[in-house]
Order: sequence, then C-alpha cells, then structure tokens
Amino acid sequence: MTYQGNITRASFENALTPNSLQVTRIIQLALMAGVSIYALCIVLIYLLNLDMHANVYEADTVSTLTIIHLAFLFGALGAGQFLSMRIFSPRALSAPSSNVDSQVLAAMCVTQQRTAIIVRLATLESAAFFGLAVCTIGVMNGTLQALPYYWINLLSTFVLLLYGVATFPTRDRLVGWFEKRFIEQ
Repeated sequence: MTYQGNITRASFENALTPNSLQVTRIIQLALMAGVSIYALCIVLIYLLNLDMHANVYEADTVSTLTIIHLAFLFGALGAGQFLSMRIFSPRALSAPSSNVDSQVLAAMCVTQQRTAIIVRLATLESAAFFGLAVCTIGVMNGTLQALPYYWINLLSTFVLLLYGVATFPTRDRLVGWFEKRFIEQ
C-alpha cells in the first residue's frame, strides 16, 4: 500500500524529535568531514613536495581522469537530486497496512527523509572522493606542482561542502521540505 495523505505537518513535527534531528546532523557532518580531512592531507602532501616535476605521460593520465571526474560530478549532481526526490516522496512512502497510525507514518517519513539526505550527499561524496583521488595522483607524480590548473579536481569537494552547509538539517528546513513534498503536491 502507498501513502494515503494522512500525515499532517504536526505529526511530522512530532516525529522529528531533537534526537532524530541530531542524528541527521551528525551523519551530514560525517559525510562532509571525511572529504575535508582527505583534501587537507592532499594539500599537505602538495606543500611538502613543491619541487616535484611531472613527465608528459603522467600529466596525460591526470588530464584524462580530470575529464572523467568532471563528467562524474555533473552526473552525481543530477543523480543525487533525482534519487533523493524519488526516495522522499509520497509515492515512495508505503505502509504495512491500511490501519497505520498517522504518527507511525510520520516516523517512517522522517526516516525516509534522512535516507534521501544520505543518498544525495553520498552521491556527491563519491564524486568528491574521485576528484580527490585524481588530486592525489597529480600530487604524487608532480602534475599538480607543474600544472596547477588540475586543482580543478577539488571542485567536487567544494560542491559537496557548499551543498552540505547550504542544506544543513535544521528543524525548519526539514519541515519545509516535508511540506513541499507531501502537502503542497
């Protein structure tokens, strides 16, 4: 059975407990922190190896990986948005029986929303880690020291961090997203 429209804003707000909100925030921060720490390590390695020189073959590899990375980033942006909207939607919310209480459905909706957040950020995180891997290769073989424009591979890291900050889970933001997806449809 699918969502029947009996979740109210009040029942969703009741299900969105302070503990639930805190867990969602911790997950979002954790997804952002891993990428940030890796990026800082790459910058440190770069600074310790400023005198390295790249050979043409290695620069070609980084060039090819950069093109793949940028395509991956744009694909991840679209896929993350698409998947999160599919996961957090009235159509995707299903109840085990038609007699499910509004509060139970609201709790399921909160869980569904958290899952959508995780999927959206994990999709962006995968592109960021790919970009960071390209930066690691570039730093280790001297390409980034010789051709600094390949730092463009940090773009996906910045996109993830900016998106994570812009969508950081607040009670009002999550309730507003619920209203857009479930009430204003």
